[in-house]
Amino acid sequence: MFNFLLTLGLFELCYWSISLLAFLPLLMETLRVGSLNINGARDAGKRSVLGEYVKQKKVQVLFLQETHSDVVNEVDWGLWWKGASVLSHGTNLSAGVAVLFAPGLAVKICSSKEVCRGRLLVVKAEINNMCFVFINVYAPNTGRERGVLFGSLRQELSQVAPEETLVIGGDWNCTMDFTKDRNGEEPHSVSVGVLRDIFNQFDLVDVWRTKHPNTRQYTWVKVFGARVSAARLDRFYMSRNQSNRLLGATILPVGFSDHHITMARLSISPGPRQASYWKFNVKLLQDATFCSGFQTFWERWGQRREEYESLSQWWDVGKVQIRLFCQQYTALSSSEARRVLGELERCISEMEVEMVGQGNVGLQANLAELRRDLGSFFQVKAKGALVRARFSMLKEMDAPSSFFFGLERQSSESKGMHCLRLSDGRVTSVVGEMRERTVEFYTELYRAEMCDPMCAQVLFAGLPKLSRAQRDEMDIPLLSHELAEAVTQMSPGRAPGVDGLPVEFYKKFWGTIGQDLFCVLRECVRVGELPMSCRRAVLTLLPKKGDLCELKNWRPVALLCADYKIFAKVLSNRLKSHLDSIIHKDQTYCVPGRSITDNLFLIRDMLDLSRGSNVNFGLVSLDQEKAFDRVDHEYLFNVMSVFGFGKSFVTCVKLLYAGASCMVKVGGGLSRPVWVRRGIRQGCPLSGQLYTLAIEPFLGLLRRRLRGVCWIGMDVVTGIAVSAYADDVSVMVRDGQDMQELETSLKVYEGASSAKVNWGKSKALLCGAWGDRAPPLLPGGLQWGCEGLKVLGVYLGSERWVSKNWEGLSQAVVPRLARWRWLLSQVSYRGRVLIINNLVASSLWHKLAVLNPPAGLLADLQRKLVDFFWSGHHWLKAAVLYMTVHEGGQGLVELESRMAAFRLKAVQRLLYHTDVGWREPACALLRRAGGLGLDRQLFLMKLERLSTAGLSEFYSAVLRAWQLLRPTREGGVEPGQWVWEEPIFHNPAIPLRSVQSATLQRQLMAGGLQRLGDLRLLGEEGWKTLEVLAQQTGVTSLRLLERFLEEVQEALSEPVRGVFERPKGEGPPMFPPLQVTAETGDWQGGLEDLLDFNTPSLGEFEGVGGKALYNLCVKVRSIRSLTGVKAHQWQGVCGAESMVGFRWRALYKPPVPKRSGDLQWRVLHGALATNSWLARVDPGIGQGCPFCQMKETVIHVFSVCTRLMPLMSLLECLCDRLGVVFAVGMFIMGYRYSSKEKEKCVLLNFLFAQAKLAIWLTRRNRVKGGGITDPLLLFNGMVSARLRVEFEFYKMIKCVEMFEEIWCVGGAVCIAGEDVLDIRL
Repeated sequence: MFNFLLTLGLFELCYWSISLLAFLPLLMETLRVGSLNINGARDAGKRSVLGEYVKQKKVQVLFLQETHSDVVNEVDWGLWWKGASVLSHGTNLSAGVAVLFAPGLAVKICSSKEVCRGRLLVVKAEINNMCFVFINVYAPNTGRERGVLFGSLRQELSQVAPEETLVIGGDWNCTMDFTKDRNGEEPHSVSVGVLRDIFNQFDLVDVWRTKHPNTRQYTWVKVFGARVSAARLDRFYMSRNQSNRLLGATILPVGFSDHHITMARLSISPGPRQASYWKFNVKLLQDATFCSGFQTFWERWGQRREEYESLSQWWDVGKVQIRLFCQQYTALSSSEARRVLGELERCISEMEVEMVGQGNVGLQANLAELRRDLGSFFQVKAKGALVRARFSMLKEMDAPSSFFFGLERQSSESKGMHCLRLSDGRVTSVVGEMRERTVEFYTELYRAEMCDPMCAQVLFAGLPKLSRAQRDEMDIPLLSHELAEAVTQMSPGRAPGVDGLPVEFYKKFWGTIGQDLFCVLRECVRVGELPMSCRRAVLTLLPKKGDLCELKNWRPVALLCADYKIFAKVLSNRLKSHLDSIIHKDQTYCVPGRSITDNLFLIRDMLDLSRGSNVNFGLVSLDQEKAFDRVDHEYLFNVMSVFGFGKSFVTCVKLLYAGASCMVKVGGGLSRPVWVRRGIRQGCPLSGQLYTLAIEPFLGLLRRRLRGVCWIGMDVVTGIAVSAYADDVSVMVRDGQDMQELETSLKVYEGASSAKVNWGKSKALLCGAWGDRAPPLLPGGLQWGCEGLKVLGVYLGSERWVSKNWEGLSQAVVPRLARWRWLLSQVSYRGRVLIINNLVASSLWHKLAVLNPPAGLLADLQRKLVDFFWSGHHWLKAAVLYMTVHEGGQGLVELESRMAAFRLKAVQRLLYHTDVGWREPACALLRRAGGLGLDRQLFLMKLERLSTAGLSEFYSAVLRAWQLLRPTREGGVEPGQWVWEEPIFHNPAIPLRSVQSATLQRQLMAGGLQRLGDLRLLGEEGWKTLEVLAQQTGVTSLRLLERFLEEVQEALSEPVRGVFERPKGEGPPMFPPLQVTAETGDWQGGLEDLLDFNTPSLGEFEGVGGKALYNLCVKVRSIRSLTGVKAHQWQGVCGAESMVGFRWRALYKPPVPKRSGDLQWRVLHGALATNSWLARVDPGIGQGCPFCQMKETVIHVFSVCTRLMPLMSLLECLCDRLGVVFAVGMFIMGYRYSSKEKEKCVLLNFLFAQAKLAIWLTRRNRVKGGGITDPLLLFNGMVSARLRVEFEFYKMIKCVEMFEEIWCVGGAVCIAGEDVLDIRL
């Protein structure tokens, strides 16, 4: 009992400590502002040191002067500083100012103004709902220029509104009172007078002097021979009427500038805390010392199991101990660092005062040594941070990583909750009131209601059941390998639960804690209760549409502990393979093999059918209020039992909700716990599947009670009544009776499960030609619409309504791409393709998969994407870019081909997937093609001879996409049920010589002879007689009909005729297997051509993946554009080495930097601005090489020029060390990749890539007239720098062995020891 109380106490202590921390901002919040003349910050190492200093001092707004930033290195600043920033450039040698906002600061930059470039910058920003005007000043050295600058400052100050908080800071290059702020006379008295007038006019006060009225301290100290000069040049000012916000001001020395930093602390209105509870820092997982220490800690903790009453208690307390261990690990190093730093700063300040006061120049050496110590203090930290940053840049830049995608410049608008409407109607922004309102709201929402067992009985009638084998498979005891599999399947980067431990922690230490968690969960299943930390969730609120003052317009997502999610993932894995056997095909949510597009296809096709097919119905889209949150737990468990789930599996699911509670995250803190008596936790891996089970009885009741929509020629008995994707339910009603049944069924469902339909947000649409018929009456004030509905994010309905899907789409792409313009010069082609494909074009897929866009839209978008890719001259045809990387392209998405691939995937599902709810309406629409009455048969026919008149836009596009393929059948028509459906005409499997006349064919088809089944006598065995056929078709020539029948029969094998001549069997006919290849027409390519159709290899159409279909569509659509385009420009130079189709991908294979890969790709394509190319554009430019005056072509630059001889000799030597014979062809094309020689291949291709980059950069330097022009020297420098970064990183994480595997192959390039790297270049 004591240990139980201890466990409870620890978690309650954690909760109250979290709550108290959340209330601290209500008392006071501090903004730390600093100003520093950095004396040049172009060097990445110096910026890294500055970053560590800012982090150590917790500076939130930093003014920098003399940054030496310019447009060339602006991207480097953006990549280094993770928070918001505003730069005003100077030159690479002088001036430049910046205002940096800390990454964790909730700031909205409202505007910025460069008043004087590189000297005077004004930034207006909003922090915690307070408006600030930050003015950063770097005054010139000369008095006249300083006076002009101060005049501009006066003008800016006159525009500051009284309600705005003004903070002015910077390096003023003069002092206001030399008796206190200088150790000599003020040399700039005129400009000081101007500045004093300004301060008096606007009533500004000196921040530091306000807190230190009689103290002498300087921000700049310099020794000139035997004279010491010192002054307080760096200062902050603010309005006198706002000076009551000033809490303190300090001047501190830094070791990386000749100026000191001046800092001020201001009290500001409370704002949201960024961290409402402790979260594990995943960067610790790269710290070998921490990892080793944790393993030792956990081994010791494992020995204390017997001290606790249960494994759950031991586990819960253990997680608290993990938190304490992590906090102590970081706190020990931090506290020692603060102590050493404070001592150094104190010593430097005291020595400066002594040196200036006594004029003791002899102290200069001691002072310089202390400053070096202070600088080295941060350099040690900065070195590790810089190594990690450079390593991340090498590994994650231009890669599909959160680091890369996080570089997109987003809007700074906060998505947090700022105010709420209380139950009495008042709107409040007081955090305490908001928090109480959320507790009140969610207590009511999660309160269990009495459910009617009679309603449940009606609802559960007729539900399908799992088989005994399925039930037993899910009922087996928990297995350890299931947990391990679940851990590997979980995605990193997700917010952790209340214990703060993310999935990455479990992935890293699974070998240490995995078995313990397995034992804990086994015990939990036995006793029926999870550990307390697993039962409690953090509820984070995401904004939806509507008034965000209303809590109902915020979607709650449960942040659950990772160990809880691991257990739930195991249950999800067990359930997913059996879900389709009990969930009807019209529900697609979380059922493997089904998709949201199935719902959209069904609604779209039903709407198309209603136009012109006398199919009339009403479509009602139900909006359920808090659908997931209102599911009654007892109802859910009863549903599972009715479906036939075993007792063990149901017990495990019950375990997830037993004793569940949540704390709502509001105003930067957590509310008190709220008991969760009902609702499915959104955020749980099992939640989607559980909701699908919960709503299925209601959908089943609708299927049984509604008559459904039917039409002539329908293959199924029951009509289509429902389409569901989770709680998005669309119901089709035919009349008032159906509407009454829908209302009655809803009441049953609401009574059984506590669900609730919001008729105010539901929508209804009349479909078809109702004429004078009165539509059914709708409940709750709902009205029938006649244009369309927005279903699952897509507008479906009339042509005008559908056009809403594309409004402003082309214009919206431009600002999305513009967010990357700042970084574009540093992004490789691979990175640009990632931006285009993953972030921009992917937003189109949902609608493009369902609808055809307006003519010209995709072409317009494609131009924008290609322009962004090149960001300048278009060196190659766009079709080259669309090819995959391993075939010489870049894999840039081609929108038309992507749409064609979507259409082919739709064909695949239509032909071969039986579990497709939209097959019937799709076939009904296809039968309109040319008036033939054929549906799936069309995909066996030669479509170029057929008219597709009458088809909808979508299915016309489907048939056009199908013509990109060449389908064939091995062995012709095969025996089976499909024989009856086989088309007779335009079918390559049934060649007909006697009926070549199109008129005769139309006559036979008009007579009803379209499928083989039409040639058979109904209800009897055998073929129709010639007389019957003549009477049926109106063809008078019996001889012609006889030849026609003979040709049909000859095309059929004996087994097929045997099947056909027997009575037709029951069941749906299975579409025959098709082999597909590309439809290339008369195209003929050679080995030297870029375009070839050896890949992708498709095989049977049923199993072809979407990626292969897309690549094939790209190639077929690019035949005209790529005919005659060579694979590369080196065939005449490299001989046998020029057949490089299999080596394109090696150009980018790590560790080759993506930018080096770009250069290699352009070298092979000859897409470089050599002088011979420039001379064609500008005849005034000579064609000669800037080194040897020979004609400069790409081939000359990289293989012929005499300056390359020393570099080629080194490469030959390195190859020899690796046992490889060097050749120019190998250098240009790359070393042939082999898995047996993986390490050697990777290293050689890296060296070749860096060599090419060194050649091109030195050529550029020669043309520009500056920089290194020796390719060997630059190659050695670049390779050495890369090796040192990698070695320092692997040494830092204590994994030098991995470095040796990658870089020390054969000792050719380097040899690594524990702490020493020997580079052998």
